[in-house]
Amino acid sequence: MLIQIDGWYAGGKSVLWALLDSHPDIFVSPIHEYSYAPFLNINNKDEFILKKHITKLRQTLAKSEYYKLEKVMNEGKYLIYLSTNEIIEFPYKTDFYTIDRNFSKELLNMKEWTVESICLSLYKNIHNVHRNSSTNPKYYATMSHPESYLYYEKIPSLIPCMKSITVKRDVKNIVASRTNRKERPNDLNQAKAFRVPFEKILNTNEIEKILHYYSTIDKLSELYPEKFMSVSLTDLIDDRYITMKKVASFLNIKFSDSLLTATREGIELKNDKLSFLEKENDTFIDLLTRNEIKTVNWRYNFAKFHKKPFYPFSLLNIIKSIYKFFRNKK
Repeated sequence: MLIQIDGWYAGGKSVLWALLDSHPDIFVSPIHEYSYAPFLNINNKDEFILKKHITKLRQTLAKSEYYKLEKVMNEGKYLIYLSTNEIIEFPYKTDFYTIDRNFSKELLNMKEWTVESICLSLYKNIHNVHRNSSTNPKYYATMSHPESYLYYEKIPSLIPCMKSITVKRDVKNIVASRTNRKERPNDLNQAKAFRVPFEKILNTNEIEKILHYYSTIDKLSELYPEKFMSVSLTDLIDDRYITMKKVASFLNIKFSDSLLTATREGIELKNDKLSFLEKENDTFIDLLTRNEIKTVNWRYNFAKFHKKPFYPFSLLNIIKSIYKFFRNKK
């Protein structure tokens, strides 16, 4: 079975990722690769699924960060954020090419493909090589790609073995982390994924998208309570015992004290300065200016009122266009 660890960019899903890490029934994918996410926009009757077309499979995987596994495992280390400026390093000695070869062989030997069978095979082979074990756990857990959320309604039928847990974080704190987070030295930042300019957050309507994303998750949780649940980052940090008891119940696994400690490969995530779970390490009070806070609050409240203001002909975009027109006339 699969667990989708979900949440917006800088939304706190790494905290849940770390809390699930040491439970004996769960294998958590070693990096944030969301390899399954591009398959959510695929149908089991698509030609490449029916024909087991390996080239098209590779092209689909390349839309995720599957090949980031190759990069990280060749470098032999993975960097994890404790805060916007504090990063710790974990050594990885896994051979990506063994994973990829075993995964390919298993797929080619299958009588037929489905999206679910592809995803299960992928994470089973990552587990077997990374852990050097063929004893498979109950769950394989992996990070989502938040902008795939418009396809989540397909999960119950497309990947029926998947359960999804979303971590919700205060929007102002997400913006604070997004606009201040230090990029990893070895990662490309061409898309400004780590240190996003505040104006880009506004111009791409990210605040409004987050609210629509949260609303979508709430609706799915009502429709499919056995498949979707959400927890707040604040509760994961401040009310961890009760929150993780609920997570264990949702996953139908035995509650363990390991669910209360944030780890990676069984090692607690902390350094001399910070712990992953001592408090919320990046907050808007520390990282945003007064004017930025006012702007985020205005956009947030407007979005709450208007519901979906990031579409081209929304009221918000009409107002912005009128404002730009008269400003340019001056």
